[in-house]
Amino acid sequence: MHEPSVMRRFAEAGPVHRLASAGSVPTWVVTGYEAARAVLAHPGLRGDTATTAGYRPQPPELASVHPGDADTVTVDAGEHARLRGLVERHLTPQWTDSLLPRLRRVTDGLLDGLPRDREVDLVAAFAVPLPVAALCELLGVPEPDRPYLADWLVRRVPTPPPAAHEDVDAYLAGLVAERRKRPADDLLSRMCEAVHDEDLIAAARLLLVSGARPTTTLLGNGVAALLADRDRWRLLTGDPDAVAGPVTEELLRRVTPYPVGFARRAVAPVEAAGVRIPAGHRVLASLTAANHDPTVCPANHDPTVCPGEHDGPDPGRAPHPHASFGHGRHACLGAGFARAVVRTALGTLAGRFPGLDLAPGTRELHYRRSRVRYLLALPVLLGPEHRP
Repeated sequence: MHEPSVMRRFAEAGPVHRLASAGSVPTWVVTGYEAARAVLAHPGLRGDTATTAGYRPQPPELASVHPGDADTVTVDAGEHARLRGLVERHLTPQWTDSLLPRLRRVTDGLLDGLPRDREVDLVAAFAVPLPVAALCELLGVPEPDRPYLADWLVRRVPTPPPAAHEDVDAYLAGLVAERRKRPADDLLSRMCEAVHDEDLIAAARLLLVSGARPTTTLLGNGVAALLADRDRWRLLTGDPDAVAGPVTEELLRRVTPYPVGFARRAVAPVEAAGVRIPAGHRVLASLTAANHDPTVCPANHDPTVCPGEHDGPDPGRAPHPHASFGHGRHACLGAGFARAVVRTALGTLAGRFPGLDLAPGTRELHYRRSRVRYLLALPVLLGPEHRP
């Protein structure tokens, strides 16, 4: 779902498509905005822990999830409701707003450490560490421990469960015990009403795993898209506080961190946009295609338009709708916090370094195209710093 030509064909052919042979289980892809929202929230579609993000069955050692490995993306029923409810009761919009000064402090701290006199990779030096630092601030992880968690988030990727989580679970268990004795102004302390430490550990791990990479992706890909269009970048630098919010929403729509939603399996026949999907079939929602659906984004009717070319964000106009955070009971749990992190990052970066630009000689940017499409490096020069 990354390629513009693929998106164009899907947009022209309709909102629901059955793929040709994609493995042993028949698979459907939903590309229309309303149809995607419908299937994402449909009670007849259940998380399928036996499949990967694509269409292939996982090997048994990955499909057998040990207790505590379940998260709100793949689990239904009681475990899903308990973990989700635990976080939602405390990660409120009001409390997220109260964290903004701390997010700004974390953002400024990272920018303070960037070299002013030479090229810097903004992905490695800013887009990767900022979401981890923000999540650690949210959970109350002491600063000396944050490099360990940042390293774990990288190391865990090729490691199958349960080994991927054993070391960090032991660390989080110690942090939970400390917060039960000495509460602080952080999410972990607020969630200590949970009966079982296992729930707290699972919720904290879930936020770390699900929150870091997508936010990094949006920051890296988003800044690259903005720098490709100097008019849009100047719009942001002209009034960062007013424009960072609309810019964030438009980037969410255009550079969707998760191009395709997690695989679901129909436990009963499901109808989407007038198409009947039989029980037992697998269903995928293309969030990228849904975000470019011409029926909901008429000003951007061509789904091949690259981010940054047309239809720039307007702070006085309601943003186009998007499905980048999913929909229904599996919608992104930390959507409000992710928005706050990206909005703060973009506004602070544009306000302090309005002359930011790609490093001389940068002809092409390279992306890793996996489940999350992310920029491998973004070489830039910061330019003169502006301090109000």
